[in-house]
Amino acid sequence: NVEWKSYKLKSAVDEKGEEAARTHTGLIAEEVYKAIPNATSYGFFCKDNETLSIRYQEAQAIENAYLREEIKLLRKEIDALKKKVK
Repeated sequence: NVEWKSYKLKSAVDEKGEEAARTHTGLIAEEVYKAIPNATSYGFFCKDNETLSIRYQEAQAIENAYLREEIKLLRKEIDALKKKVK
């Protein structure tokens, strides 16, 4: 289970300092790589030499599809509970 997080790029902290470096929100590519061993076979994940990165448009599409399925399941559960209450 990989969570979205806020973070600062190490290179920006090194260059600008902790206070001046901007905060970003997203997935940590290293965590995705650990969670999905074959991540490089998906279009949302990039590995260039030792640099890992995420294509966020594609990652968001996957996240949205997952959430739509979760919503469908929750609606079914709600409908079943409503029938029990009646």
